[in-house]
Amino acid sequence: MNKDNVDYLYSIVARVEYYYSIRKKAIRYIMDNQIKDAELGINLVLVSAVWGSYQINESLTEEDLLILFGLSRAAETEDLDMEENEVLKLNPLHAEFTLNEVFDQTVESFK
Repeated sequence: MNKDNVDYLYSIVARVEYYYSIRKKAIRYIMDNQIKDAELGINLVLVSAVWGSYQINESLTEEDLLILFGLSRAAETEDLDMEENEVLKLNPLHAEFTLNEVFDQTVESFK
């Protein structure tokens, strides 16, 4: 394997580890705040990934999320007219927030 291939594989590993650490922070927040609502929990995990992508100036699509979190598209959403490569964007009002502040805002807006 040549150096370019090795470097590419290491970059994938670094990206997966980064998003895994962000996801762990979301799960820790959910547990610490005893959030029982599944939809809110999913929203917190998703917003953490979008926030994380903004922090490293990376574009993140729905397909990226599925790959990074090892998920597959639910059968009922496969027929929807969703743009697979549509970039998920952080709310501009949240751009300067810490991750915990984004979590707090998400919980507050969910009420």
